[in-house]
Amino acid sequence: MSDSNSNSDAAPNSSSNSGSETAERTGFEEHLRSVEDSIRRLESGDIPLEDSIDLYAGAMKHLKACHGFLESAEARLEIVRQGAAGPHAEDATDALDA
Repeated sequence: MSDSNSNSDAAPNSSSNSGSETAERTGFEEHLRSVEDSIRRLESGDIPLEDSIDLYAGAMKHLKACHGFLESAEARLEIVRQGAAGPHAEDATDALDA
């Protein structure tokens, strides 16, 4: 298993077409799966120290990529929320609840 993937350091580009969204979701899931695999291998205790350090470093790169995907998704959701309901939708909802 190779933990040094040149794509793992780059955050995905945000795009509105469904093909890119599918690629982003797959990329996130692949990075997350790599982190999970690294955790399982580290927890097994069967890996020499130097290999464990390298595995940990690779897992941290994958976590950073996951964080980038999540930040991008959060920003896109905020745009959709404001676009669909307008920037003052929360204020109107709060007024109805009062």
